[in-house]
Amino acid sequence: DIPMRRGRHAIVVAMLSMQDFDAKTVDTASLTFGATGSEPSLFRCRKRHKDVNRDGMLDKVCYFKPDVANFKVGDLNGVLKGKTLTGQRIQGTGALKIYSINRERRGFKHHGHHGGKKSK
Repeated sequence: DIPMRRGRHAIVVAMLSMQDFDAKTVDTASLTFGATGSEPSLFRCRKRHKDVNRDGMLDKVCYFKPDVANFKVGDLNGVLKGKTLTGQRIQGTGALKIYSINRERRGFKHHGHHGGKKSK
């Protein structure tokens, strides 16, 4: 469930907890994300934490405004900056996965069989 903002999907970013980092301690109000990491593009964060990578540790998922994140064609990485609740600075980079969404929604046409067995 990716939120929409002004007709555009927000950018989903997951901050993954690790042995030496608890994503639940991130001060969400301090987060900036985009091409340089200084873009004030935070839309909102999920209230509940989620184990995104299924490692048994809870992660933080936030959504960012694409028009403020300032990515250009050819950008390969996004930069996230912020602080923990205790004031420790954090920074992370991650590869961008860019998807284009067809603006014209056409009916899905299925060709072939749907996994069932053919009768003989």
